[in-house]
Amino acid sequence: MRNYQALIDDIRSTFATDESISPDFYRSLAGEYAVACNKMTQRLKSCVSYLHAGNAAETVRLAETEPNLFDIYNLLDFPEREEWRQVLDAFGFQLPPFPSELARQLDDAYTQTASLEPLLKKYRVFAIQRAPLGERLMALRSMTAIDPTNTGWLKDQELFEQERLKTLDTEVEEAVASGNLNAMRALQKELSQQWSVPIPNDLKDKLSVAFRGMYFQSVTHRLKQLVEELLQTYDDQNADRGLSLLNELQETIRESGMAVPIEISDRAEPAVRWLDEEKKRRKIAAKYNAALEELKEELQQETSADELLRLHNALTIAAQEADAEIPAALEELYDDAWQNQKRKNKRRFHMRVAGVAVGVIAVLALTVWILHAQNENHRQAVTLSAINQFLNAATPDGAEQFLQELETKNKKLLQSPLIAESYGKLREKIDADKKRHEQFLERFEAAKKSTAEGTTLDATAFEQAEKSAKRNDEEELLASIRPRFEKRLVDEQQKKDAEFETKLTELSRRTATVLNDPNLSLRDWQNDLQKIADDFERLIRTPEITGSYMQRAKKAAADFSQTRKNLEAEQKRRDEFQILTAKIGDAQEFVQALKAYAEKSPRQPESADFLAVTQTADGWKALLHANEFRQLLANVRSHAPQEKDAADAAKAAALYDTQFAKIRGFVSPDFKEYAMPYLQTAKYRTADPLADEKPLETVLKTFRELAQREVWTIVNESPTGAWYYLTEEPKPPRTFYPYITDIKAAPKTKRFDPSYFKNLPKVNPYKFSQESTRLLEKITPENWSDTCYRIVQTLNQADGIDPILKAVLLKRMIETFAKCDPVFADRFKKIADDLKDVPDFDGMPNWMDGEKIISDPLHRKCGNLLTRMSFPTSEEIQAAHRRVNEQLDVSFPQYRWIGYLLKKNDRWEMVAGTAEPASDAEQSNMPAAGTLCVVHPTQNDAAFQYEILPCGKWDAGKNATLDLPKQFPAKQGEPVFVKF
Repeated sequence: MRNYQALIDDIRSTFATDESISPDFYRSLAGEYAVACNKMTQRLKSCVSYLHAGNAAETVRLAETEPNLFDIYNLLDFPEREEWRQVLDAFGFQLPPFPSELARQLDDAYTQTASLEPLLKKYRVFAIQRAPLGERLMALRSMTAIDPTNTGWLKDQELFEQERLKTLDTEVEEAVASGNLNAMRALQKELSQQWSVPIPNDLKDKLSVAFRGMYFQSVTHRLKQLVEELLQTYDDQNADRGLSLLNELQETIRESGMAVPIEISDRAEPAVRWLDEEKKRRKIAAKYNAALEELKEELQQETSADELLRLHNALTIAAQEADAEIPAALEELYDDAWQNQKRKNKRRFHMRVAGVAVGVIAVLALTVWILHAQNENHRQAVTLSAINQFLNAATPDGAEQFLQELETKNKKLLQSPLIAESYGKLREKIDADKKRHEQFLERFEAAKKSTAEGTTLDATAFEQAEKSAKRNDEEELLASIRPRFEKRLVDEQQKKDAEFETKLTELSRRTATVLNDPNLSLRDWQNDLQKIADDFERLIRTPEITGSYMQRAKKAAADFSQTRKNLEAEQKRRDEFQILTAKIGDAQEFVQALKAYAEKSPRQPESADFLAVTQTADGWKALLHANEFRQLLANVRSHAPQEKDAADAAKAAALYDTQFAKIRGFVSPDFKEYAMPYLQTAKYRTADPLADEKPLETVLKTFRELAQREVWTIVNESPTGAWYYLTEEPKPPRTFYPYITDIKAAPKTKRFDPSYFKNLPKVNPYKFSQESTRLLEKITPENWSDTCYRIVQTLNQADGIDPILKAVLLKRMIETFAKCDPVFADRFKKIADDLKDVPDFDGMPNWMDGEKIISDPLHRKCGNLLTRMSFPTSEEIQAAHRRVNEQLDVSFPQYRWIGYLLKKNDRWEMVAGTAEPASDAEQSNMPAAGTLCVVHPTQNDAAFQYEILPCGKWDAGKNATLDLPKQFPAKQGEPVFVKF
């Protein structure tokens, strides 16, 4: 088929020609157009099917495959298409429906893909770079949100999330262990996203608790830094820097949403109070400067005396609050301007009085004019007009005189109903004005009297007189006393303010007394705080107090209210600490209580420390076994070890290995070197040495085997040095004798050269074995060391025993005795090392065969070894045992868990336990004084994990005095032990 553009060009050409076109041509074009539309429709349907399956990206790819589907659509949807359809209808040709709806859906897919494209690009980059799963998941979730019907994205997301969960737990553990706040924040953000697989609650809880703890610890640290900088500005009196830091401090508190620890707020309080006063001072100074500028400006204008007086009074009050003085030049300008305005007011007064006189003359003239009016009607109209003028005037000045003239000289006019009605209204107005004037005079006199010295100012009378004043003469009267009144008003205000300030000071003093009284019971303390709160409420309701004083009172009331809330919260927190206190003595319960508190109150600054203490619990738990260790040692060293005491020694050794080996300073290096090996081997030295691991069995078995058959040793004096073991006593001149080649082998018979029988008899190993067996079978804890040493020494000094036999016996005995006695192991270590290459009997078949010995180099080797051996003396053995006994006799301290550390107002204290006091028997064995200590992780010490650090004194068995250096690595919640 020809291309679409040529087809549309031919169709459109039919509209541009005037020539007639045959129906066959139209039919041909219509057929081609219909085929093109059908093909486009099929492609659109195929694309939309992918779209409905949730694969928008594949939809777009298919649509853009050449020829581009949208290009085809735009060509086939040419502008004259409707006209073309009408032409074909005329010839009876039909066109297929145009797939507009399918095209719209495809267009939506394009729009969706356009927003997906940047994410797809980012996702592809992540995949190529093998970015962390967390980053790839974020991109994948964004694509899923835009293209939610794409099941491919959803499946990938679920798969990635399952893989991500496998690594999250480790990352959370590492972030928590390292205290990496940024890492924890990023992990929290990741966990807060929309996951398609469930996230374990314990993972989220662990991260949440640790993050909150570290976050509030970080905020607390920042608050402390800001407070220290704030206090430095206080010392330097740098108010500008201080105000900036105070704003940052308040913004940090607001953003964190945490309750400020009392120790921080208390430490910052002097600087905050100073800055509050500084802000008030600046506000007062600004008010003073504004009042000063306003008066200066008005002095340049034609301002009335009353307004100047008001501005001057306002400036006077502002100057008093700011403790400033009004410039003398300004005072002179004010006095001149005020006097000038007063003079003008006086002239206006005289002019008004003259005006009244003119008005009276005008009334008289009016009266005369009325009397001479031309007729009655005219007189009535003029009279009614005059009365209405008086009625409409602000004050009825001259009305009384007018009515008197009317009543005496024109009485007849009053008979007119209209004039009579107006007359009555005017008379009422005159009477009301008289009554008002009388009230004004009463109030004026009351106000005037109250301005005298020694009287109580009646501000109400003056205010009422001002409100009722209508006439100029009344205004003049008020102006005459206004300066005195306003001066008295200022004085009265200052007096009220002074009394108010005294009450505020007293209330603040009471607050400090109650807050710092350690002897108050909890109930009395709460009652006193409530009374102070009520008094603050009454104080801030005091009327007519200068704003700055009232603001101070409200600020003090608010501070008190906040302090009270903090104290009550602290008390509540202390009550919660009682749960911890009750658990002192039970390590497991105490750890659970620490965790429960941290989970319940994660924002409290001590919660992070509590969790840290639980992580090092195995260190301080070890001290709970110290007294048991001490008692076990007392059992072991009290007498020679029997069965039970050997078990105690084993327990003591096990306690050291499991509990105290990781604690630096619990035992001395000498104790570890000498006493611990003794404890570990005590079980072998009990009354029945064969009852446990039977370490002597090997030696005993050898001795018993040698003692089973009496033998006599003969030696060839020739250079061959052959040794033979005869089963019969050699008695020359007999030369044929049975001999053995192995302990278990049957004897052989041989003729021996008479030279073999020189210097008979030689030492008999049978007798040595019998004696050694008897000694070992009767060995006791008291003679253990002497017996072993005696047997070994006897064997070493015995001549006439084959070197191989002697070397093997020495090796067996030293190895066995060393296992049972660390002193023996130490003193015979050199000999044991020399003999370690000598094989045992089992590795030397027929070793007693004299003929074999002649050619065996082991015979010479053992002989050389025995020749150069240097045995320790019995004195050296005894001295080594004394060192062991000295370490066993060391008096170990007692440890008693009595409390835990807590911080209040930036000071450390110890919360004592509530357990039952020690019994009389315990008290009798417990010294009155001791050292307070904690078990704390070591720093940069690979040999030890913990160390015991002193942190104070225990006096008279009840008084704890903490003494923590500034850099002491203490944590809140750490158990405190007393060391006696």
